[in-house]
Amino acid sequence: MKVKNVFFLLVISAVFFSYSGQVQSQSKGEKNMKNIAEYTLHTKESAPKASGEMLGKAEQQFGFVPNILRQMAEAPSAFQGDLQLLDAFEKSSLTLAERWVILLVVSGQCEANYCVAANSTIAKMLGVSADIVESVRKGESLPDAKLEALRIFTDEMVRNRGMASRETQERFFEAGFTKENVFDVILGIALETMASYTARITGTPMDEQFKENE
Repeated sequence: MKVKNVFFLLVISAVFFSYSGQVQSQSKGEKNMKNIAEYTLHTKESAPKASGEMLGKAEQQFGFVPNILRQMAEAPSAFQGDLQLLDAFEKSSLTLAERWVILLVVSGQCEANYCVAANSTIAKMLGVSADIVESVRKGESLPDAKLEALRIFTDEMVRNRGMASRETQERFFEAGFTKENVFDVILGIALETMASYTARITGTPMDEQFKENE
């Protein structure tokens, strides 16, 4: 066998075993990604006192207490922080549709099925177009140029851990967004990251109210 052919076979073998090792490593990692603790779905009676009061307020706000908040009630400081982030985000410089585009993008990127369903349901209840919700969920372009610029900007910020390309930033500002909006996008990312991470690590059971948007 010629030296050239031997070298070619060695290269092919190295690539194959390297790829095989990556697949096995990924498969092993996925098997290890399982919830090992059971998290309580608290009520006002079972939760720590501070959380019980906040559960009551959440019920008044939503009409029921979503399971993710019932779980988060385990830690009053985290629960309070989440509600405060939500309140701040609702008072931000972004419109209703813009806020929900951000939340849907982040929950999708985090692969938090519970949050995707919850965000879809609540966004539609608040009047966000079903077409917008479905397009964001599928990662499809939005017909509204400003919302599309926001969708891409948020998507890149999450994928690149806080950065977006020059082209994407220019498109964001040219669409009419401001530097203030940048910080409010980050606020929304923080809010939804907290929710999505919670839903994933705790395995939040889907609420009946959200099942139609799973």
